[in-house]
Amino acid sequence: MSHQHPTLPKPPTRSVTAVHTALTTLVAVVFIGLATLTTGSAATLTIRTATLDTYTHQHVQHPTPTPIAVTTFSETRWGLLNGEPLQTGQRWRTDQGTLTVDLSKQVSSTRLLPGISRASIETNQTNIEITTHMLFHRSLLPGYQPRDAGVMLHASPNANNYLAVIHSDNNSGRIQLTKTINGTRTLLADKTGIGRPNTTTMKVVSYNQTITIWMDNTHILTHHLNNTDTNLFKPNTRHGIITDKDNLTYYTHFTVTQI
Repeated sequence: MSHQHPTLPKPPTRSVTAVHTALTTLVAVVFIGLATLTTGSAATLTIRTATLDTYTHQHVQHPTPTPIAVTTFSETRWGLLNGEPLQTGQRWRTDQGTLTVDLSKQVSSTRLLPGISRASIETNQTNIEITTHMLFHRSLLPGYQPRDAGVMLHASPNANNYLAVIHSDNNSGRIQLTKTINGTRTLLADKTGIGRPNTTTMKVVSYNQTITIWMDNTHILTHHLNNTDTNLFKPNTRHGIITDKDNLTYYTHFTVTQI
C-alpha cells in the first residue's frame, strides 16, 4: 500500500507576487494620502500624494508676468524723446506732436498750441500690462488742461488707430478709455469723481478682449471690446504714452509687462 504525500502549495509566481506588491503599495498610498473626509450634505473624499502635489506646483501655476519694456528715462538724453532708448533696448518713436526729456529725466509735451502728443514703442506683445507714473502741475497758460494724459495701447504700425486711457481734471477727476480711428476719437468707457492727485500711478491691463484700468492700485473700470474693436486693435503691439492739450504732465517711469 503506497502512501501519497499531501500536495504542497506552490510558491507564488512572479506575476502573483507583483500583483500582491502593487496592491499593498496602493493600500499604503491611499492610507497615507488620505487628506480629508468632510461630512455634510455630501461627503467628499480627497486623495493626495506628495508626487501629485509636486506636479501641480510645478506645472499648473499661472505664469509669472515678464517685463519686456522698462524705463525710468534715466538712460535718455536731454532733448527730444524720439529715437531715445529704453533700458530694455527698444527706442521711442514720436507718432504725433512733441515729447521731450528735461534735465530731471522726466518726459512731457512741449507743444505751444493745444493738441495731442504721443510716442510709442514696439513690444511684439498683445496681452500686456502697462504701468506709468505721472506728475501733474497746474497750468497757467490758457487753452491747456492741467491734467490730460495717460497711456496709448494697441497702436497700428502707422499709429493712425489706437486705444488710449486718459486721466483728466474734468468732473473732479475723470478716466476715459477711447479709441481713435484715422483721427476720429470715440469714447468707449469712462468714470468720473476719481480724484485729482498731484502724482498717480496708472495701470492698464489688456488681456484678450478685456481692458482693465487701475489708479494707485484702485480698480477704476473694466471694459470688454466688441469683436470689431478686438479685430482692429488687439493685433497691434505698439504701446506708449499720450498727452492731450497738456504740457505740464511729467512721466517718470513706464513699463510694459507680458501677461
